[in-house]
Amino acid sequence: MDDLISAPFTYLDFNLINSGKVLKKGFESGWTYELETLKFGAGYTYLDINANNIYETTLSARHIGNFWAIKSLPWDAKLALSYSGFSGGKNGSYDRFEATYTQVFDVKDTDVQVQFGVKRYPEYTSVFTDYSATDPAQIGFSDRDRLFGKVKVAF
Repeated sequence: MDDLISAPFTYLDFNLINSGKVLKKGFESGWTYELETLKFGAGYTYLDINANNIYETTLSARHIGNFWAIKSLPWDAKLALSYSGFSGGKNGSYDRFEATYTQVFDVKDTDVQVQFGVKRYPEYTSVFTDYSATDPAQIGFSDRDRLFGKVKVAF
């Protein structure tokens, strides 16, 4: 990719230049296996990133992967477990674990899908020294859990 806006900017001095270049090469793979009521899968991506600007290297990880399993339950429901994460690049590593329960109901010729679960994010910290080496910006969290739910109606 050429002519990327790769320099940091401030809202007071909004002078952007399209001079960034990045070349990404790599491969990705995926695998699935299915038994009678159980499905497994995994994926892996490797990226080699060459950029003329350090800002572009913070946008992609070198190693990206996932594992997942879905169990079909006899009462028109599914239980899913998954892991996804990345490492390498300028932003360290990131992990997420997820468990989801999905139930489908048929209500007067209308499909109602109810889903709830939990996402677990172990500790993650990313430090950005791109804008200032003496005053770096830092984002992150420590052992974060996120509960979620949704209802989908299709008619």
